[in-house]
Amino acid sequence: MSYQRICRNLRECTVAALAVTVLISTASTAAYAQQIIEEILVTAQKREQNILDVPLSVTAFSGDEMRQLGFTKAVDIALQTPGVTFRYGISDSAPIINIRGISLNDLASNSNSPVSIYVDDVFLPSNIMMNFQLFDLERTEVLKGPQGTLYGRNTTGGALKFISRKPTSEPEAFLDVGYGSWGTLDAEGAISGPLSDSLSGRFSFTTRQRNGGWQDVVDIDGNVSEWGDQDRTSLRIQLLWEASETVEVLLSVHGGYDDSENQIYEHVAAVDPVTFGLCSQLMTGDLAGAQRNCFDFTLFNDDDGDFKRVYSEWGVSSDNESFGASVSINWDLDRVTFTSITAFEEFERKQLEEFDANPAPTGAAEWFDDIQVFSQELRLTSDGSWALPWIVGGYYSTQDHDNSQILELTEFFLPALTGVPGFDPFFDTFTQFSEETTTAALFGHVEWPFADRWQLVAGARYTKEEKDYDGSTTGLECATFPGCTLEDAIFTFPLASLTDVSMDENNISGDVALEFRPNDDWMLYGRYARGFKSGGFSGNLAFSDDEITRFEPEFLDSFEIGAKASLLDGAMQFTTAVFYYEWDDLQNLIVIPVGGISTQILTNAGDAEITGWEAELSWAPTENLLIRGGLAYLDSKIVRSADPSGDKIKVGNRLGNTPDWTFNGVARYTLPSTALGFTPYAQLDFYWQDDVFFDASNKPYLAEDSYGLLNARVGVRSADNRWEAAIWAKNLTDEEYIAYALDLTASGIVEVINGEPRSFGINFIYNFF
Repeated sequence: MSYQRICRNLRECTVAALAVTVLISTASTAAYAQQIIEEILVTAQKREQNILDVPLSVTAFSGDEMRQLGFTKAVDIALQTPGVTFRYGISDSAPIINIRGISLNDLASNSNSPVSIYVDDVFLPSNIMMNFQLFDLERTEVLKGPQGTLYGRNTTGGALKFISRKPTSEPEAFLDVGYGSWGTLDAEGAISGPLSDSLSGRFSFTTRQRNGGWQDVVDIDGNVSEWGDQDRTSLRIQLLWEASETVEVLLSVHGGYDDSENQIYEHVAAVDPVTFGLCSQLMTGDLAGAQRNCFDFTLFNDDDGDFKRVYSEWGVSSDNESFGASVSINWDLDRVTFTSITAFEEFERKQLEEFDANPAPTGAAEWFDDIQVFSQELRLTSDGSWALPWIVGGYYSTQDHDNSQILELTEFFLPALTGVPGFDPFFDTFTQFSEETTTAALFGHVEWPFADRWQLVAGARYTKEEKDYDGSTTGLECATFPGCTLEDAIFTFPLASLTDVSMDENNISGDVALEFRPNDDWMLYGRYARGFKSGGFSGNLAFSDDEITRFEPEFLDSFEIGAKASLLDGAMQFTTAVFYYEWDDLQNLIVIPVGGISTQILTNAGDAEITGWEAELSWAPTENLLIRGGLAYLDSKIVRSADPSGDKIKVGNRLGNTPDWTFNGVARYTLPSTALGFTPYAQLDFYWQDDVFFDASNKPYLAEDSYGLLNARVGVRSADNRWEAAIWAKNLTDEEYIAYALDLTASGIVEVINGEPRSFGINFIYNFF
């Protein structure tokens, strides 16, 4: 791409960014604010730095902020992070993480998101591992743009870092108990303190228990029951050993389970009862009209007009377990610090999903996964005595992944024969794969203050990745479902296979940034980064060998110009950036009809370009009021399509899950303490997004109009911060919106995941020390 083309794309957003910058700069002459915004420390560059000193876009939240905002899962972070969206591709699991338009819509458990997740510097490779509970956190960092230098694997879009609170040398303990709508009981707590002169420990936990939910499910006999039981618990134990004045060892062990009823899809019929083609209301995006006037292939439609009333025989449920352990060593040597992070993670999934959204059991899936990951990172970090701060290190990981899935598909193939005497209606497919991934990398990072107020930051990473794959799909007939296995089958026949195949990739990625500080409170920067995401093999159902595709790596070139500032004598912090992305050979799931049902093909779908601008502001206009807000604009489009027909992804289409505009904000007002010593407060937070397509095909029925969410929290805390009581509301205006939709039109339906309706609750927090 030419230099002139880059500048022209950046210029589209630069004018708006400069206008906002001038307004904020002008505000520095306004009245003095009495409260100072606390310094935000992050480790985006693997060393502790003020967020305003890092030459890349970072959004960060403290643990206290996340508690006040009601964040309980990783997906909640998107509600207050400009340019970030989260979607559940499978009900309450397999989140699709999108940063600045970069995401992957494949729901197979061996797919790697281009946005990497790290928990205490340990990388979680699979999308199904990303739905963990948030608890006892020190902070969360959202790193935007390619992070191919210092962070593990596949970070073309960015990285999310979750950092736990560590053991303390002084006693510390808290308990946070909440009760909310649908009988939801939440509890979170921790106890920390010294165990000896050199050893301290911390035990943390969280649990959610719920009996019922906001959905009413209708089964094949017309019975109606409340759906949405939840049983989730996570634990963490940490031991911090100060072996000497220079050596520190942290052992962390964690585990959890999720045995819950997940959200059931809403049924949107897709078939015209006269022509048996796709109905006209659906094709124009009128989903309510399609529900009234169209049918699926079993002649069923959900026309009651109530999104809380759904239809299912088996429902959607999870039975997942996780376990992990890590040992982190920091050893201060002469002028350098040696760091070692050794980790093991295991995740087991058992999930049942009836995807037909039909009261008759016409289509469902059972997934079984066992993922085991070992990782080792070693690095050396310079101390402050060096003229050029630097980091060098190496990374190694192995991932063993076994998967099997059973799909019950009788109605989609042979709906007319269901119920015929002597005919067993269960026709199933059994898909399995085993995949082993080995990754090794060397990386380096250096900062060069080559002149007064100027600094050059650069880094590079060499990655070698190998994958061994063995997978197949078998057709079979079973007498029962759920619970069918190959051993239970009445008969079987092969459909597709890809056995004993391997791939080996080598890549060099990196970044370079130029910083300029016109004064002590401002930093201007320009950054170029190149990201790499490895290729792989599809883990989806296939009806022919050609459908078990091997896809190639994708690459992203990022050009970014940004500014960060502390204003009004520390009462305001402001950051802004404009950027341009070239995304080549992007990996995307394409849905095609095969044999009467929708088949998903993961492939390199083409190239895309993204131009964007975002800004964030934190401001304390008085000592009692704190305002935080963010605004993002994204212009995304496909510039080359690898689909020869152009029916699935066309040139000029917008990227999936990428609204043009997003807007978020928080206002928190703390009243002066009362005569009784209580300190009342009130908080409002909101999120608004523009209209969005859920898929790069830009089909009208896979879309949602713009909508906004408003949340509130009102409470009191004691003058000594020993306790706090609050009432809260989420989705205060009871906004009805579609959070995600999946295309199963070849099977006669569209699956819709609706956003949660309004909910209320109370919380009580007590600090024991």
